[in-house]
Amino acid sequence: MSKNYPEITEDIVEYVKQLRGIIPDTLKGFYSMSGAASKDGVLDQKTKELVALAIGVATRCDGCI
Repeated sequence: MSKNYPEITEDIVEYVKQLRGIIPDTLKGFYSMSGAASKDGVLDQKTKELVALAIGVATRCDGCI
């Protein structure tokens, strides 16, 4: 089964735009948390991205990949 990842990405971007209009403070908080979590620490940013990708693949999350 073939999937159209650019289309999936476009859909996610559109949903985020809608959410930004409905719950802007929540989205600000989410992006703040996401940014803080991705900074270098015990693990570097690249390792964290690879772990996140592996989780996305394992859970079959099309939007995560």
